[in-house]
Amino acid sequence: MTQGIQQAIGELQSQLKYHQEAALRLTRAIENLREISAIEVDSPKPIKGKRGGAAIKNAAVKAKPAKAGKRSKGKTTLSQALLQVMEMHRKAKRRGVAAKQLMEDLIASGFRFGSSSPENNMNYLYKTLRRHKAFKRVGDGLFGLA
Repeated sequence: MTQGIQQAIGELQSQLKYHQEAALRLTRAIENLREISAIEVDSPKPIKGKRGGAAIKNAAVKAKPAKAGKRSKGKTTLSQALLQVMEMHRKAKRRGVAAKQLMEDLIASGFRFGSSSPENNMNYLYKTLRRHKAFKRVGDGLFGLA
């Protein structure tokens, strides 16, 4: 019986970890969208644990002012532009989007890559889709939001 309880606790802890990571991904997506659109939204109150431990961070953290450096010049990063494009596809009820379609949509939305080589730009797109936690593979050559 003790072993069954320990197993149940382990499963619940893994589920909790998964949901905390999902909340973190959502928080990052919200922050990225706020940076892009400069919309002010009220933040919800923090959720506190029962045991008096550290409170779980707000799902919508207030946007921080831009720091001096490369990103403060109003340029959108590829991951931010991809989040916008993928959100449009999600609203259109598409399960997954091919990388070529994403590339066309990025260019149509006005995103400019640093390289003039289409092959390098496509490699950069694939690299971003693989490494960024907000994106996941949903099929053979198809990508979606996590």
